[in-house]
Amino acid sequence: MVCCGVHGPQVGGIGPIVNLATACTMGDPTPLASLAATNTDNAPLYAVTYTRASYGSTTTGDFVPTTAPRCLWMYTKTGVTLRNITVPAAQITSLPAWASVGFGDDSGSYTTSASEDASTSFSATDDSEASTTATSTPSASSSGSSRRGYGSFVSLAVALFAFACTFTARFLAAVARQMLARVRSSTPTALPFRFAAFDVHHNILPMDDNQDYDLDKPIPATGLRQGLTSYGDAHFSLFLRKVFIKAAGYGEDALARPIIGIINTGSGFNPCHANVPQLMEAVKRGVQLNGGLAIEFPTISLHESFASPTSMFLRNLMSMDTEEMIKAQPLDVCIMIGGCDKTVPAQLMGGISANKPVLPLITGPMMPGSFLGQRIGACTDCRSSWAAYRAGTMDIEDISGINEELAPTVGTCGVMGTASTMACITAGLGLMPFSGAAAPAVSSARMRVAEQTGADAVKVASKLNERRPQTILSRESFLNAITVLQAIGGSTNAVVHLMAIVNRHPKVAGTITLRTFDEIGRKTPLLIDLKPSGDNYMNDFHNAGGMLALMHTLRPLLHLEALTITGETLGERLDAVPFKTFPYSLQLIRPLDNPLYPSSALVTLYGNLAPGGAILKAAASKDRSLLEYEGPAVVFENTADLAKRIDSDDLDVSPQSVLVLKSIGPIGNPGMPEAGVIPIPRKLKGVTDMLRLSDGRMSGTAGGTIILHISPESGIVDSPFGVLKDGDLIRCSLADRVLEVNLSDADIASRVQARKATLQQQNVALHGNRVVGTRKRGYRGLYETSVNQAEDGADFDFMTANGAETFERRSEAL
Repeated sequence: MVCCGVHGPQVGGIGPIVNLATACTMGDPTPLASLAATNTDNAPLYAVTYTRASYGSTTTGDFVPTTAPRCLWMYTKTGVTLRNITVPAAQITSLPAWASVGFGDDSGSYTTSASEDASTSFSATDDSEASTTATSTPSASSSGSSRRGYGSFVSLAVALFAFACTFTARFLAAVARQMLARVRSSTPTALPFRFAAFDVHHNILPMDDNQDYDLDKPIPATGLRQGLTSYGDAHFSLFLRKVFIKAAGYGEDALARPIIGIINTGSGFNPCHANVPQLMEAVKRGVQLNGGLAIEFPTISLHESFASPTSMFLRNLMSMDTEEMIKAQPLDVCIMIGGCDKTVPAQLMGGISANKPVLPLITGPMMPGSFLGQRIGACTDCRSSWAAYRAGTMDIEDISGINEELAPTVGTCGVMGTASTMACITAGLGLMPFSGAAAPAVSSARMRVAEQTGADAVKVASKLNERRPQTILSRESFLNAITVLQAIGGSTNAVVHLMAIVNRHPKVAGTITLRTFDEIGRKTPLLIDLKPSGDNYMNDFHNAGGMLALMHTLRPLLHLEALTITGETLGERLDAVPFKTFPYSLQLIRPLDNPLYPSSALVTLYGNLAPGGAILKAAASKDRSLLEYEGPAVVFENTADLAKRIDSDDLDVSPQSVLVLKSIGPIGNPGMPEAGVIPIPRKLKGVTDMLRLSDGRMSGTAGGTIILHISPESGIVDSPFGVLKDGDLIRCSLADRVLEVNLSDADIASRVQARKATLQQQNVALHGNRVVGTRKRGYRGLYETSVNQAEDGADFDFMTANGAETFERRSEAL
């Protein structure tokens, strides 16, 4: 290998140039800093390197591998003087257009003119020792004042142009001679050199990538070169991949960088994601300013109001789409843009299962609107306005007018609904910046979050194995997320989503149950004064300090040793970004000793009516006397029965009744619709709240004394909830955490047997102990036969970390 040093005096304003030839040995790199120390005038340094194909490939990373000796021709520009310096290792600055390039092979010598004023000869004895002779011969044209500096910028430009032309001609001639010699020898072998420049962050910027086609070299499993398509020939797979990606205009420089995939969930049917195009541009800017290559790709996009039968029905499908696309495509890190209710849970489920580093980017909440001088916002005010219209206290003109103002901008619901809850939980997990949870969708702050996410993704790419979600997320991470959920009075939907996310994690699955939520709730107060539990909106939360302020307030209750996507612990991140409270922040984000609600915003109930558990959002109750209550059931068998009878004058109901809606669980509808907010019957005009029970869900923006997610659902043949009848006496106790029916175990068992007989007589389709529809094909058939219960996250049993067997055994036990 050619190793080159320079002997002699100082050059221009550069300090003494040392002979580094003896350092050009394997495993003894000389970083640029060592050379720069001699550069007393801070003149810029530039370089190019070649690597023989037989020495191994050059990969990206914090430094260039030293397993392959390599020689660098490094040029220093001082005035018009160009001199050749050699450094045998990496950490190099980027190559400017005017810099020249040298090349060589393992033996012999190569001579090039550095300029018209200087020439340098190189020779080598062997791979471990090298000697170099450098001679500088001033030309006649460099006498007098011209030799001292050429006297003018024009002279400088002419000299540099002449140098470039001369060197280029000689270089091309040398290449041609070598290629001709190889053709004549009839020995089909690769050229003995390749070129690569490096930027100031030590990222490789190859000018050519011939080594990708060297059949004797293993292919690195990063960037474009990972996860090659199966053709039976890995090198051909890479060759073909590069053929097609270059059709999009990418060069070798771009294709050698860390690849940051960006999930594009923009859709005309998803107003919550209407700002995705702007977010994409900001993300790409952050990625590419930091040396990565951003490549977007689409996945399913879900909006709550544009999916039938429900968006929850499609959440698991989106999680599968997300997981498989992350795994299938050659990306190092994935930024997952999402926002609307089921999108972020689906992405977290898929991202954890794929186990490549993932960084969620939330689209952000919408701004509030105004109607008749009163602030309003989706979607808590959607429901209260509609309830008023149904009750006759709002006329048709007002309900039409308010419809125009409830969602004045794009973005997710501007209250602490499911979307905002999942955003806060994601920040609590340590997967994104604290500011990423509440910044409005249409704000410049949201764009800056996007740019920062892109920059963070490139940093994560340098620590791939240390930033995988199954590595950084621990049980403590999820305990922190549950603490955040209780403190914000978040959506009940977050419980089922978190259980699904937890059960995708091999090391955490089974260590967190519904009881864990209740245990944390008992010691965590509700601190955030936002609708539906309070009076304000998400942009108010953002202005009050957002998640940064909340996390500092919750610090005594958090597991500070939990890791975050940056590699820091949660405690270290909080230490790095302090928060100073101010009067407005204390109004929106209460201190621990002055909460909005003392504890247990979300409560888990158990009893003979819900052996697997049920969820109650106690903080959203409009009549707190109903939290300790007993009353007779008025049962609706399904949503069709509800729609038919709820407003009938013949309905046998009173303000003391308990409204019950069956068959809206994961299997029953299917898709567990948000129908749990059973409307108050019209005949009970003036009643604002009643105790209501279902095996379904309610919107995170809704309120009332509503018990949800009853498990096992009525779609399970032997479910106690499934055999409930009109008039059964139901008891709910927040203090005792009890939900029960005044029936003995024998009574329940007798009703279950009678139900089985009836189902057989009616030829109702069953799958094991599941009551399923007659439609067995396609996704619905897969859903009905594979979805697990709400207590486990309503995920597909075969998608969980422990697989289907765990849930089959549990189902048999029930």
